[in-house]
Amino acid sequence: MQIPLEITYRDVQKTAATEELIRRKVGKLERLCTYIISIRVTVESSQEHQRSGSPYRVGIYLSVQRVALVDKLFPEKDYGFLKTVDGRVLYFHRNSVLADDFDRLEIGTGVRYVETMGDKGPQASTVQIVDKPGVRHSTSS
Repeated sequence: MQIPLEITYRDVQKTAATEELIRRKVGKLERLCTYIISIRVTVESSQEHQRSGSPYRVGIYLSVQRVALVDKLFPEKDYGFLKTVDGRVLYFHRNSVLADDFDRLEIGTGVRYVETMGDKGPQASTVQIVDKPGVRHSTSS
């Protein structure tokens, strides 16, 4: 996550147990979804007079990067298609790939992109490699 977790309490007393539970659940989300930019959690008292159920309302607000995988590639024609997280397919051209990295792309390469409106509908521009298939990322200790 690029921006630190933000937890807000409204008309609810903050406790170490609640804080730990939220942080543990957010950690699980981060392991499942590696393209989260930020998470905001709001815990508030339910304004109604409840007789059963939880007296709290929890809101979770996620910001995620636009990520996709290279789905089809036509290097001889200088273009390809990305498959987005939500299942859409977007066209991109060699000129849209940053750092002149078009030739490094393979089917399954993870990329970030900006969606723009082209002559024939939505397309990807500002395409940047974020993950290559089979590449292991080193972690510093």
